[in-house]
Amino acid sequence: MHKDFLGGLLSLIAAVIYTIIAFQIPDSNFATDVIQPNVFPILIGIAWVIVSFLLAIKGFLLYQMTRKENVAEHKARNQAPSTEGTGENEKQDPVKVTVILAIFLAYLLLFFPLGYVLSTILFIAGLTIYLERRKWKRNLIYAIVFPLIIYFVFNDLLSVYLPTGPFF
Repeated sequence: MHKDFLGGLLSLIAAVIYTIIAFQIPDSNFATDVIQPNVFPILIGIAWVIVSFLLAIKGFLLYQMTRKENVAEHKARNQAPSTEGTGENEKQDPVKVTVILAIFLAYLLLFFPLGYVLSTILFIAGLTIYLERRKWKRNLIYAIVFPLIIYFVFNDLLSVYLPTGPFF
């Protein structure tokens, strides 16, 4: 099976479980609430189910195409099927994975002491600069602008208060 099919299937299972749990979130006791607390988790769950299903279908179709191509090549050249181009033999650099996990762990540890804005700026800047050093100016702009926009939307427009730190 293709890795996208397996990933989509596992993600679909997790998405269904998440969505079922989201439907069990109790309604708000406030009569003035227009949007109930379960609306956004349910929307996220439904979107997750759809995306996971599409990923599984994509993986299945890629598997079928690769299998047909490999059978045709095998008959034409009388050699074993090739997995070249399917992405199954690609290996991740263990150092890169370790650094990304370390940056994520640092983000988790700094989230509440520094607050959402500052910790997210450091996280996005560190991760994007590590992954793409040549475009560090663009990465810094995104790292600063994105958390500020999200903070404004949640705190000022939605009245959902994110953790504050020494500056925000």
